Amino acid sequence: MSNDLLEQSNKLSAWIDIAITLLVCRIVRPDLYSKFLNAAVSVTDLEDYFDATEIRRSREIADERNTDYDHDTWLQFSYWMYLVQDGQLPEEEERIVKEINRDFSGNPWAPNRIRQIPKEAHQMWLDVFTATGA
Repeated sequence: MSNDLLEQSNKLSAWIDIAITLLVCRIVRPDLYSKFLNAAVSVTDLEDYFDATEIRRSREIADERNTDYDHDTWLQFSYWMYLVQDGQLPEEEERIVKEINRDFSGNPWAPNRIRQIPKEAHQMWLDVFTATGA
């Protein structure tokens, strides 16, 4: 387990959110765990898992403030969409994509590494809880 990411100056909330999703998913939806771990989960699976309906993810509907918008739901969904789509979020503004990228690393990731983030988060924090050979 790496202590580097636990130090105050290196805390990256996106990494922690990914690790928590993996931990919970492994228990409550083991059928999706491998998909999450490999950043291969579908949009439909993400919508169902996070209850991330469009109305809960949309800040505005018909140019009016959406009172059903839930920021945490939008953020979790967006983090995973970012990973699944190799750092691309075509429906979001460029500044949002840059902020999400910064949430993960502070520096742009090479596209072939973005999908490795769940595995790296798992290795850093969750491998310690994995039983080997029984």
